[in-house]
Amino acid sequence: MLTKGVGNIPIILGGAGCVLPTIAGLQLWLKADAGTYQDAAMTVPAVLDTDPIGGWQDQSGNGNHVTQVMAGKKPLLKLNQQNTLPAVRFDGVDDYINVTMTTGTAVTVFQVIAQRRPFPISAVQVDAGIGTDLYVSDGFVTYTCNGYGITSNTFASSESVLGGVSPFVNDSAAIVAPPANIAVNAFCLTTFVLAGINATAAGIVLGRYNIYASYYGQNDIAEALIYASALSDANRILVRDYLNCRYAIW
Repeated sequence: MLTKGVGNIPIILGGAGCVLPTIAGLQLWLKADAGTYQDAAMTVPAVLDTDPIGGWQDQSGNGNHVTQVMAGKKPLLKLNQQNTLPAVRFDGVDDYINVTMTTGTAVTVFQVIAQRRPFPISAVQVDAGIGTDLYVSDGFVTYTCNGYGITSNTFASSESVLGGVSPFVNDSAAIVAPPANIAVNAFCLTTFVLAGINATAAGIVLGRYNIYASYYGQNDIAEALIYASALSDANRILVRDYLNCRYAIW
């Protein structure tokens, strides 16, 4: 076991032994090293590099599996992308995968994601990882990278300028200042925390920003979690540390 980053967070090669803390309200939990299938019926496992992803099983136990039935719009499984773990790759053209579920009136979202599209691009295209059909007061889209807000293809100079509250609260002094630009192909943790949104049953979409249906994310998603509440600072840090244990993000 290695230690690195904020508070000497343990880093484990391949993520074996990294345990997600038990926190109430987990609605959706996707990770690319579990429950990936080539078909929406989830009968043919996706295990090889570039296998199409037609079904991705929810690990939360709620049955919120995400699916895609159209062959040309399926993202691909990519092996050994970060800390030896796989990710699901979206082509930025027409790939997306989704599930119909109600988010509730508050959410906390975590994603381990890598931007693959060359710059310059819009912030929306950077963040077409997880989103809903509705935006701001009615839904959400993630807009941070390792605690810093994103504007276009650059980091803002302070935490969480966009996209809710950072999981780096209370120990942000230990985080190095953001680089001038988002590193293409580098994995980071994107987050969103907000109370008081309107509950929506429109569904959760990975790979497409539905308010602008032509905006697709050219990115890799290794893991994604959605909680049905605005988690406390302490709980956000617990989830952050679990994800860093698995992916050695910083």
